[in-house]
Amino acid sequence: MTVEVIQKVSYETIDEKISTLKSIDITILKSRLIRGCILKDIKDKKEYINVDSEGSTSWYQFLEAIGIEAETARSDMRIYETFWELLEKYPHLTPNLKYYRLKQMLPLVTGAEPEHKVVELLEISTIANRRDFDNTIRELKGLVPTDNCIDVINCNKIKQIYEKCTYCGVYIRREDLE
Repeated sequence: MTVEVIQKVSYETIDEKISTLKSIDITILKSRLIRGCILKDIKDKKEYINVDSEGSTSWYQFLEAIGIEAETARSDMRIYETFWELLEKYPHLTPNLKYYRLKQMLPLVTGAEPEHKVVELLEISTIANRRDFDNTIRELKGLVPTDNCIDVINCNKIKQIYEKCTYCGVYIRREDLE
């Protein structure tokens, strides 16, 4: 499905769009991208005004009426805007790509970076295990990756020591116990 096909999936009315939004399986990445597209279309055209029985006048009232959190809607729309064209251009990336990884990449992809850099990051996200991917994200954000500490025992950096309750399993910083 191309962007144009999604936008022309024959939604005659806002009610059809809302029905589609409610029936989307959010566990499937492509469905989340479609949801982002539909939400963006509704928001851009301001079709959310006076849709529900209470006569919603704002985007947030509309989202509450259809049962989608505002932050989730924002993420879905941004992920759609940021990654859809690339995923259409490089369909081999889609089968192993996870939504939460796209969400983690959002702050790193501003639109100013070259396409090949974003594709490289997408490729890393499809093949890397969770720890490696998280460390890649940490590095790109300018943080120290967790696998970079050479010698944890002899490291002279400040450490936090935690104790675990054997009864309930909660972790507490040792300094909070003192």
